[in-house]
Amino acid sequence: MRYIVRRPKPEELSDIKAQIPDLEKQLGKADANLKRFVPYHFTELRSAHYMLLTRKTDTGWIWVCPTIEFNAENEEGLCALSDHFKVPRPGHLTSP
Repeated sequence: MRYIVRRPKPEELSDIKAQIPDLEKQLGKADANLKRFVPYHFTELRSAHYMLLTRKTDTGWIWVCPTIEFNAENEEGLCALSDHFKVPRPGHLTSP
């Protein structure tokens, strides 16, 4: 199952860097029109995929992460990922 959530502060990457210490190395230098998908695996069947894009600011290009895609084996796994990331569970799911 897949579920995509929006991050409230896409320019804040400290929580992602805490999970993926070499994030900056994986992304490389920010420049025009770049996009990267960085996976983080919790188990063989549960993972989060960070979508990172570049955004132009007054001082140059920066990386931002507007969304995270959750992948899980079932509804229970998807709810566990939602709880881990402290986002509301998908309303259409029945798992407690």
